[in-house]
Order: sequence, then structure tokens, then C-alpha cells
Amino acid sequence: ESSDTSVAEVDKSGFVRSVGVGEAVILVRFLEHIESIPIMFIENDPNYQWVADQPHNYIDELVYSKLKQLQHIPWPLCSDSEFIRRVYLDVLGVLPSVEESRNFLGDSRSDKRSRLIDELLGREEYSKFWALKWGDLLKMTKKDVGDAGVYKYHRWLEESFRMNLPYDQFVSQLLRAE
Repeated sequence: ESSDTSVAEVDKSGFVRSVGVGEAVILVRFLEHIESIPIMFIENDPNYQWVADQPHNYIDELVYSKLKQLQHIPWPLCSDSEFIRRVYLDVLGVLPSVEESRNFLGDSRSDKRSRLIDELLGREEYSKFWALKWGDLLKMTKKDVGDAGVYKYHRWLEESFRMNLPYDQFVSQLLRAE
């Protein structure tokens, strides 16, 4: 089966056919064996030329590398008003207040986006929002761990995000928990 049928389809005999440009993972099962194979379909455009701003960090470098492989030009940066709405929803799960929006839009410093991200990551809402998301992901229910267990589990998740616990330590503690 294909992880993205808008990029690749698999017929009943296992033949993989491209239906669009992009990347998909093909999941192959045989008896008790399961393998996943990433496949990328591109259309080679002889007129393609890479045009993008300089990467700001290593994540930009990884994204740009993938976009170059797919021969996609990145979208231009969003406006400040779009950015503030998106970053608040992504990091805190809420919209910014009118005052927060006005302050950000009125700020003329070149690093105001980075400053805002750092500020939001330090807010209490960040750890609460992401603990809730991870609680859902980890299927934290009273049925599985009891009332007291859900409370302790949730508090641990909140504290992990508040302390910016690195993911390797987060996973290790999660797997070794009693």
C-alpha cells in the first residue's frame, strides 16, 4: 500500500505506478514480514533553476535539500501577520491577542520572529499544550493507568516540555518509566 495515493498507487499484483510528483512510502507485507520503501517521483525539468533565500538553520538546509531533489521552488516567507497567527497556533494552540499582534507587527527588529519563538517556548501555555498533544498521542487514559497515573503522567509531560528535555532523554525516560 502507498502512504500517499496522490503520488503513487499500488495495484493488486504489487506494481507501483506514479500518479504525481512527490515522495511516498510503499508498505510491503508478506506473511509476517513488513518492509517500508521510500520512493520519490520527479519530472526532470531542464529549465529548473533553484531560487531561494539563504537557509536560516539546519532545518532549512534539510528542507531545501529535499525541495531541490523534487525540483520545487520554496514559497516566499509569509507576512508578519500570517507568521504571528501560525506560530501562536503551532506553539501554544491559541491565537495571539490584539495587543500581542500589534506589538509584534510594530516591532522593526530583524530578529523579531526568532525572539517571538523563544518567548512562546518559555510560556506556560507551551508545555500545557504540548503535554495535551503528547497525552493524546500516547493514548494516556484512566482505563490504562488509573486516575492518579493519568495525573502524574500528564504532569511529567508538562515538566518535560517546560524543561526542554531533549527527545533522546524524553524517549528513554518514557520507555523506562515504572
